[in-house]
Amino acid sequence: MANHLCVQLRTSRGWLTRGVVSTRRRFGYSGDSVSIDPLEILAQEVGTRSILAVFGASPDIASPDGKYRYFIDTAEDFDPFNPFVARGGTIDVADADYFFEHLFDNLTPGTVFTITLSVELEETVDGQDDIRSSIQVLTCPEPPPIIEQTNNDAVTASFLWHLPFGQYTYFEVNFERYGQDQETETTDGPEITFERLFPDTEYTVTVRTVRVWEKEGVTKKSEPVSLTIKTIDLSALQIVVQDFGTNFINIVFGDVNQDAVYKVSIDPGNCPCGWREFDDFCYYIAHTNRLTYADAQVYCENKDGNLVSIISQEEEDFLAGCTENDPDTSDFGFWLGLNDIANKGVFVFEDGSSDALYSHDPANRK
Repeated sequence: MANHLCVQLRTSRGWLTRGVVSTRRRFGYSGDSVSIDPLEILAQEVGTRSILAVFGASPDIASPDGKYRYFIDTAEDFDPFNPFVARGGTIDVADADYFFEHLFDNLTPGTVFTITLSVELEETVDGQDDIRSSIQVLTCPEPPPIIEQTNNDAVTASFLWHLPFGQYTYFEVNFERYGQDQETETTDGPEITFERLFPDTEYTVTVRTVRVWEKEGVTKKSEPVSLTIKTIDLSALQIVVQDFGTNFINIVFGDVNQDAVYKVSIDPGNCPCGWREFDDFCYYIAHTNRLTYADAQVYCENKDGNLVSIISQEEEDFLAGCTENDPDTSDFGFWLGLNDIANKGVFVFEDGSSDALYSHDPANRK
């Protein structure tokens, strides 16, 4: 897998456990000249799975026959199923000159690591035979490996991506229409939906993995992963609601031709919000705790209605369409206004009509 570099140069200083002072040295790397102190550690290049560390040597204070020891370890718990074992190496003091470097690879993305350098002293300082310094470095998060569109609509677009390897805090998602300002959202999970789009229009979605290191106030973003999609077109005079609120409705509709003149009108309807209209009647599909028949009728009366009376095949088909995808239909069902409370075996509706067409068995509707 590719190693994505999100930081080219890091000059954060390490710390010394003893106040040993020596001459600050300079070294050249990738065309740049960078200063480094003895026993200082610079994370010169930080990628998703590697850190190139440069170590400042200290020939003035180190034992000529000693060794520099360097190693890397995780600074925080991250994944108990993928434990990291500290590793490093040594280099002879005589071979180090004024600086040396080491590439730590096969690391975990989005993870804080501690890099430590120690060396044996030529003379004992405060009873110590060696001295060490350390820095902590956050590797870059990996971008999502795959992003795909999960719907094909005229005014909405949904996207799903695979989770990246390593640690992350959230995802930053940019959604842009060509030539227009982009919309930026954040999400904890690997999916998002954008609404209020325009038909037959190209959009580009860009996802970045973000890792926040709160202790140091550091935020790192991965390389972007992008996908360009095109919303579907509308047929002539096809109407789609693009957006709505308490006092507005935005619609888009398919063109007939460029010279056409359109007249748009709106009918407020005859039923309250949340009710459905059919054949001059209003219907309300109630989702409540399981009620008895009597309690269900009281519930309807409190809404100035009654349990429904089905007096035509068209009405039955309308109600079936309202409830066919409702989980309550298969789990519990719905009360109708048909009962034989007054005369056992003689079923009538709450409104007094007795011509009952409804039956649980579609083949027998009498």
